[in-house]
Amino acid sequence: MSNLPSKLTKSALEILEERRKTGAVARPSDEMKAASGAFTKRIALHIDATGSRDKTWDVATGQQVQIIRDLNTLGSFEIGIFVHSGEEASFLGWFTDGTKAEHAMREISCLGGGTKYEKTFGLHSREYRKQKIHAAIMIGDAFEEPNKESMIVSYAQCQVFTLQEGKKYLDEILFGRTAEQAFQYISKKTNGAYAHLGDPEAIRNFVAAIAATVQGSDAVKTLDGGAKAALETLKRSNPRMMLGFDG
Repeated sequence: MSNLPSKLTKSALEILEERRKTGAVARPSDEMKAASGAFTKRIALHIDATGSRDKTWDVATGQQVQIIRDLNTLGSFEIGIFVHSGEEASFLGWFTDGTKAEHAMREISCLGGGTKYEKTFGLHSREYRKQKIHAAIMIGDAFEEPNKESMIVSYAQCQVFTLQEGKKYLDEILFGRTAEQAFQYISKKTNGAYAHLGDPEAIRNFVAAIAATVQGSDAVKTLDGGAKAALETLKRSNPRMMLGFDG
């Protein structure tokens, strides 16, 4: 069950899409945005593709692809994809072309093994040293890395927004705390926010709120409907979110 609002009258995202479909607002191509240097914000997606998500992976892939599409619609973001599957952690690259990012996401498959967020954020840290990363979104159902939360925070160097699928209470027995507690710790320490993965509309509102937060106060002021309500929900999970990363 999502803790984000799933119903809205007209979200900023829906209004923008309608205006673009009717030609009222032109959608700049990825090539045009890249040529103009318009890709000014970088968002890293950290994807858990371990075995526990295998049964719902088709649905999860669709949700993760939609996140990419929405980010591409909501702003001129450069999207990085970091994934752990089996015993491996990989960085798939930075994408300014939304279609190529979607293709890369669809190529990911689940393999058994524990989560490797520490490793993907190690790769993230390496990329950050090359060029600033403005925010990260963690998507997964488990956190199986005892006492690695602080290391992940130090690697992130940006706000981390954690989006959890389901609830893995077994983690508390095995590792002394739940995945939810680990995700909340990481998001709070980086001035990000935490939420449960919900229905598609709730996820889109969550992403719209994140995109606006990354873009700044002017973008936040344009949020309405479900996206604005989602922002308020995220702020309740961490009142410091609007301060941005201060590490």
